[in-house]
Amino acid sequence: PLNRPPMLKNIVNNLIEHKQSTLLVTKFLKALIIIGLLNSACVSFTIANSGDHPSTTYDIVREIGKGDFEIGLEHIVNLARLGNGEATLLYANLFLEFGDFDNARKYLTLAAKQNSPTAIKFLGTSYFKGTFGVQNYEEARHWFEQRAALRNINSIVYLGIIYRDGLATPIDNERAYFWFSLAGVLKTDEAGHEEPESFAREIESEITDDKIIQIRAEIETWLADHPPVPVTPIPPIY
Repeated sequence: PLNRPPMLKNIVNNLIEHKQSTLLVTKFLKALIIIGLLNSACVSFTIANSGDHPSTTYDIVREIGKGDFEIGLEHIVNLARLGNGEATLLYANLFLEFGDFDNARKYLTLAAKQNSPTAIKFLGTSYFKGTFGVQNYEEARHWFEQRAALRNINSIVYLGIIYRDGLATPIDNERAYFWFSLAGVLKTDEAGHEEPESFAREIESEITDDKIIQIRAEIETWLADHPPVPVTPIPPIY
């Protein structure tokens, strides 16, 4: 069962007194905004970002509660208990900001099991890089596969790297080529998204022409079987 943090008041006081978030949390919050989990159409809030003092999750929860953190927290806890992964994600991030990585990982995992796209990707990246002190490529692959099914390019590229480099799995250039090429199909044309195609070209010589044709056909099938999935946002308090 999901309960309030046992030291919630201390956590809240710490967030109030120390508004400066870590770089990790700042990126995490920006990710929420980018994928549209929290937006003006669903939850009215403002992310202040002045200099080195970005907004905290405390501020987001308070805005959800229309200025009252306790009301906002009760709202996201109730939603989390009903299976809303994005609410559970915010709950987990309270622990993350406070530096309680054990509980952060616990509730991030729950959020991921509740199909929160950001939590799934965050867990995959954390296990890949050892963010929580535990580097586990098998766990990383598991979560990247879950997020890749939702068309996340970053997770798809990580899967290519795992198979290319043989991280906790035998080296498989054909699988790596599949993931890199798929990411290349899904990517946008903006700067910074050139890598998937270049990664695919680097290993293309290791694969026969017939196999490349087969992989491209598999990509078309994958795209048809994995249409875009809309994100379920956090509903506001009425």
